[in-house]
Amino acid sequence: YEGHPFYDRPSITIEDLKGQPLVGLNEHFSLFHSIVRRCADFGFTPQFVVKTMESRLIYHFCQERVGIGIDVNIHAAPPPLRYVPITEGTPWRIFFVCKKEKRDDSLFQEIIAALTSHLQL
Repeated sequence: YEGHPFYDRPSITIEDLKGQPLVGLNEHFSLFHSIVRRCADFGFTPQFVVKTMESRLIYHFCQERVGIGIDVNIHAAPPPLRYVPITEGTPWRIFFVCKKEKRDDSLFQEIIAALTSHLQL
């Protein structure tokens, strides 16, 4: 949120989250567990002050300056909020399931190509 010391930074690290009040999705979401694991990799437990089931509430609490919102960059951040990427990030596993005989199907291959062109592999 505007006024936070990280607001104008181009990016932050996982270690920057140490001691910061965090707002994010709760234990029902893989993102929560990914953040907890990544913080543990750096020797600390994240301080979630709000855990929710709805991403829009993350933005609401950030606008109220409750803490730093942790979310994936698939939602539009309402102004004056902005996204600040975490450089170490959290790894995501993406799986594709199809019938063995469809593995080489052109449509399936197009989907894989489209996704991998937007991901850092």
